[in-house]
Formats: sequence, structure tokens, C-alpha cells
Amino acid sequence: MLLGLCCYGRKIVSSLRLRIALASAFSALALFVSPAAAIVNGTTAGGSSWPWAVQVLLVGSGGVEGSCGGTLVAPQRVVTSGSCFNSGSDLVVIANTKKFADEGGDLIEVTDFRRAPEWSSFSPNDVAVLTLADAPDPATPIELLGPEESGDFPTPATALIAGWGATDPNIGDPSETLQQGQVTLQAEAGETGLRFSNTSTEPCYGDIGDPVIVQVGADTVSKDPTPENGTWRLVALPLGGTSDCTENAYVDLTQPNIRAFIENPGGGAPGTGGGSPQPPSPPPPAPTPPPQTKLTKARIDATKGKATLRFKGSGSISGFQCALASSKRKKPKFKPCRSPKTFRNLAPGAYTFKVRAVGPGGPDATPAKKHFAIR
Repeated sequence: MLLGLCCYGRKIVSSLRLRIALASAFSALALFVSPAAAIVNGTTAGGSSWPWAVQVLLVGSGGVEGSCGGTLVAPQRVVTSGSCFNSGSDLVVIANTKKFADEGGDLIEVTDFRRAPEWSSFSPNDVAVLTLADAPDPATPIELLGPEESGDFPTPATALIAGWGATDPNIGDPSETLQQGQVTLQAEAGETGLRFSNTSTEPCYGDIGDPVIVQVGADTVSKDPTPENGTWRLVALPLGGTSDCTENAYVDLTQPNIRAFIENPGGGAPGTGGGSPQPPSPPPPAPTPPPQTKLTKARIDATKGKATLRFKGSGSISGFQCALASSKRKKPKFKPCRSPKTFRNLAPGAYTFKVRAVGPGGPDATPAKKHFAIR
């Protein structure tokens, strides 16, 4: 996704080349940025809410190349997804504004970013910390949920998310203003450290790395997250999900190893962001083999048109995908699913159920199958 940004703000980056690239990109692209609402079915964030939410922009030789969400966790430290960045890009952060690419926000250069140890894309370690050249003015960080507050992050957990991504997956344009939504983070999404959500207000394109927060000590979650309106803690960030933006996976930032990295990022893997030279990134890890899938139980009620199937996987798993073929639908598409998977009101006929585990190494090339008939 291409984004635009003008070059003025309370914090002006020191690199003239960077400012020129940003200004050029904004003048060329701002004409077709539509006011689509980020966070599918979300609402516009209130005027003083989300002071810790920031935009992270990637700037290359041709201008602005993309955008992610981020969270201010210290005056000069931002947490986001490790998959946001392209090697060789300059990074800038825009803070203290709810408008997308706002020339009135604080535009701050990123001097360093570091990925979490053993980082890999779409994994429980897909986290990065950015170091800023200066602090926003004002700087309003949010704390991570502490170990002693774990009771406020149950399973499932009601949380709020905000970002500037798209609402319509068929359009993909960023929102002009910060949008927020409520998600329900379920149990582990096939792997320890990941959570799953399929509520009606899921993040969409451009929302990777957005802040996901909970309210501590409250029975009912407020829709106006500000420091003056309750105690808020950062708990997760979205990684990605289905192409229709209805189901998403999230990194659990309360993992002890991730918490330790965010609080002391010096041990992470250095990247190449910022205006000054950085050490080279370590070589990529060895490819992870695809996981394996096994059907464990199938309960078919042929007279009521109902089928319930249970399955599990082995290896490195981030989720499952299911497909149901019939005489009328011979080549269905695989879609994200969880065990058990139940089908109801099936018409009479022959069916073939397929399920495959998905992980960093890709999907299982030999899905598990079950043939059954409905009378």
C-alpha cells in the first residue's frame, strides 16, 4: 500500500533527503486517499483517546513505501511488528495526531530498530522495537500488562484496537482518521504466544503492529481509552489474517521473553532502519518444514445434516485451514478454522472434508481427509 505524508510537524527529521522524499510522496498520492474507516466496522477514536498510538512510515529512495501501526511504550521507544520493514528503508514515526499522514503531528526519525531474538514472520516473536531520535511532545507512553496483572488478560479477553488501516478489503485504502474497535482474543492460535480473534471489528490492511489494549480492574471496557479514564495496558499486536479481514492472529506481548525484549531491546537483532548506518541483519533462519495434520474424530449425523470433525497438527503451527467439497462444490477454497469444525444443515449427498495445518513453513501439502454422506 502506498501512503503519503507532508514534511511539516513539530519534530522535523534531520535528513533533507528524507523530508524531500516524504513531501514528494504526499503530493503525488494524497489525491486518492479515501476516507475509509480502519478496523472493519470500527468507530472514530475520540479526540483525546489513544495518545500512545503512532504511525510508522517506511521511506525508500522512491518515497513512502508503506505504513504500519505502533505503540509508544517509553518516551523514545515504539513497539510494532517485526514484519513491517524493508531492508534499507528509512523509518519515521508520526505521533500526537489522529489524522493519517498529518502534517501537524510530531514527525520523528527512527535511529534504530531491533527485532526480537529468534524473530520470524507471523510467529510469536514477530515483534520489533524502534528507538526514536527525539520524544514526542507531549510523550504519553502506555505500559505493558505486568505479570501481577495477568488476571486482567484472561482467555478469552475483551480488548480494544486502533489503527489507520482499511475497512473494505476490496479497496484497501487507509483511513484519514484513527479508528478503533473491540476484539475478543481467544486461546492460542495453534501456537503458544499467538492469540486468535474473529469478531465483527477486526483489523484490516495497514493495521499490522497496531496497539491492542485492555482496561485493568474494570468490569466493563470503556470506549474512550485515555490515561484519565481508567488504567490501560498494552497486551498484543495484530500480525495478519484472512483476506476478507474477518479472522486475525495476534502476538501476545505478555510472553516473558517478549516482555523482557521490549523492556531491554539491546539484545535483539539489529535492523537497517534510521538515518545512520546500522550493523547488518543476521542471516535468515533455516526454512521451517510445513506442519502435519491428523483427523482425530468425526461425528456424522446423516439424518440431521450435521457433521463435527476434530483434528490436530504436529510441528510449528500457527493455525488450520478447512475445506468442504460436495457434488455442487467440487473445488472449495481453504479457509481458516479451528477444531472442532461443525457443519450444519447440509443437503443430502456425498462430501469430502479436508483440513491442513499452517505454519511458518507453509501449509501441510497432504491435508487430512474424511469422506461422508448425508441422507
